[in-house]
Amino acid sequence: MKEVFLTDLTKYISPESYSTQSLPYRWRAISYRTEEREGTMLYAPPGSNAPELKIRPELSGWYIVRVGMWSPSRELPAAFLRARLTGDRGWSQLRVAQIKERGKFIDEVFWRCAELTPETEFRFAMFGYYEPPQATIAWLRFIPMDAAQIAQVKADREDNSENLRLLGTHDMHYLFCVKDPTVAENLYEEIEVYRESDFEVLHYEFLTGGPDLEDELSELSWEFGRIGDVFHRSGDYYYRLSMEKLRAENARLQLYKDLVDLTHSMGRRMYMSFRTQAFSVDPPYDDGFTTKFFDRNPQWRCVAQDGSQISRMSYAYEGVQDRLIRNYLYMLQTGCDGVSVLFNRCFPFVMYEEPAAERFAAKYGVPGHEVAFDDPRWCELRAEIVTEYLRRLRAALDKAAEEMGRERIALSIHMLLDKETNFLYGLDGRTLAVEGIVDDIVAHPITDNLQGRYLSYCEFTDEDLQYYADMVKGTNVRLYCDMFPRVMSVEEYRTKAARAYAHGFYGLAFWDSYSRHFRRSEWGCVSRLGHRDELNEEFPEWRAERSERLVEVSGHRVMYWQPIWAL
Repeated sequence: MKEVFLTDLTKYISPESYSTQSLPYRWRAISYRTEEREGTMLYAPPGSNAPELKIRPELSGWYIVRVGMWSPSRELPAAFLRARLTGDRGWSQLRVAQIKERGKFIDEVFWRCAELTPETEFRFAMFGYYEPPQATIAWLRFIPMDAAQIAQVKADREDNSENLRLLGTHDMHYLFCVKDPTVAENLYEEIEVYRESDFEVLHYEFLTGGPDLEDELSELSWEFGRIGDVFHRSGDYYYRLSMEKLRAENARLQLYKDLVDLTHSMGRRMYMSFRTQAFSVDPPYDDGFTTKFFDRNPQWRCVAQDGSQISRMSYAYEGVQDRLIRNYLYMLQTGCDGVSVLFNRCFPFVMYEEPAAERFAAKYGVPGHEVAFDDPRWCELRAEIVTEYLRRLRAALDKAAEEMGRERIALSIHMLLDKETNFLYGLDGRTLAVEGIVDDIVAHPITDNLQGRYLSYCEFTDEDLQYYADMVKGTNVRLYCDMFPRVMSVEEYRTKAARAYAHGFYGLAFWDSYSRHFRRSEWGCVSRLGHRDELNEEFPEWRAERSERLVEVSGHRVMYWQPIWAL
């Protein structure tokens, strides 16, 4: 078999689906020439509602499939493209890397490995967003696979359990803020992407409710637009719209059940997660990011050293703990495999509240408000309170599992950058691991050490990684290292992964994993980082992104000074 390049896609689609101009309900056909080839690409402007494309290359055998994409302007988001093959349950989401001069290049990204027949149909579409971004496809490239490559793909599809060491989180804002959650395909594409990957467990934030609802599902939900229908971001409006759609179909809880079922259908696990301080934020965003629970319980808010309240709820109050435990138990109705406590979003959890101050005075004989927040005695007391809360949550989960006749319900926590930060905010991972309270610990590189590093993301040192490894030593706790920042090169991902594994980490975690998988320049690497043996090998070129410099677009020479800069 020979390599195949389809560079003029107008030969494979209906004439009614495109035009040589930018028109509603049409793709625009644009001629191009790079330093290596020429052809005709297809471009759909934002909101043009261009139709779905169907292309049948009539090839037989196993191929590596790569897609050429062009993002014409740095002033607009990079081009997005939905893609799928015959038999796929969900769309793949493709996007090129964010590079400064991307308008001068066509970027080619790895999509997938596939066994094709003459009947195999490729389908491409704009993203299914409330506000669809621009979409382009310049070419399709098919690289024949050799026997070793085919054997590897088949082996992974048959049994990849040894390499399932990756954990992904999804804040659900992305889903609710950009697309209609009542459309089944919008759910499928969020999950299906993990089928041929090393991801084993997904953490999805449990967000439901609305400003005009009075029930268990809404008390801990943000209330965008609750005051005068004013929204700080366009996504906040669509978030509320999504909630209204779910409410109209009585599908708020069913949405999560469907996500869990889809995950289980691939042999993966799903946890429901919740941010530890997802109650409110400081003004001016408090009129959107505020919950009924925060509004109605000022007596349980965190208190600063001078007695003033801050926009946090205190875990020193049993009422706060009770409400959160009830929330986690409610999540079990989704059929999830576990729950996740996101301590990384956000601290503190205990300050100078009356119950904590009284315990401090009784234990140390000194009024709590006279002692600095970072005094070791306060740090130890905060750890006692947070650990007691997690013991209660563990007991509640165990009781629920017994009543439901199911296996142990997993409990996962996200911790902070290093020993000092965790100690400051009361996270005693060693006790939680030794007592068997938690099943998974995620090391997340965020800190605020009161020394000028306000909510900073930092790099783990070898000392930090060893601190975490020692934390779970001799226990059955699975330890994950969160890969940050969100955007990295293939080399950075592989180096950090190898370093974490060398320190004894069970696996790797990816905060906002949804933002990684549609950046195909990264996903070809990220999706296989559970294959630890491959980290010592050279990264295969066919999985990497490559670019070709544009020489000409629609008859216009592309030089250093593009007319588009005037935008």
